[in-house]
Amino acid sequence: MIEIRTGLLVVGLCLFFLQRATAQQQHQDCNPVDSTALSVSHDPDGDWVVLERNRAIVGSFTTKQDADRALVLVKHSQAQCFIGRDNPTTDSRKYITEYWLPTDKFSGVAIPGEQCKGYDPSRVIARQQSSREWVIKSGATLLGFAAREEDATKLVNLAKHHNRHCFIGKRVGSSESSGTEYWR
Repeated sequence: MIEIRTGLLVVGLCLFFLQRATAQQQHQDCNPVDSTALSVSHDPDGDWVVLERNRAIVGSFTTKQDADRALVLVKHSQAQCFIGRDNPTTDSRKYITEYWLPTDKFSGVAIPGEQCKGYDPSRVIARQQSSREWVIKSGATLLGFAAREEDATKLVNLAKHHNRHCFIGKRVGSSESSGTEYWR
């Protein structure tokens, strides 16, 4: 009788954590990636972009080398995700954080010329700067901005699961709309 109760408890706990993980995934703002349909192209404006079936999914790279680096990243990702994409601010780009859901093989993938800033995940915090701005840092290392407390919490949770914030085609720490960012 004790074994049956213990077994039911274990099954119940497994279902609880599975439902919780599924709920967290459903609340992510993500676009799935088909890694079999990717290419790099030179667009009419002179920039380089990563295409998925002729639709730009990552773009505005000034060099083909950066676009090729982004292609390596995207090929090892399940989805392109965002925190704060629906924020109500007038300068909304500043408050959007991009991240990629990696495939199981991503941790071993080297991206040549990778630009990353390391940080201590145990020191990641969000501080409210004003009624409409949260700053996310680890010690003195700036990790991003959020326009709402909910987005700041999501960004803190993302950052605590990594120890490097990486960029392709943009300056480290920049909020420019070109290029892409990812977390390791």
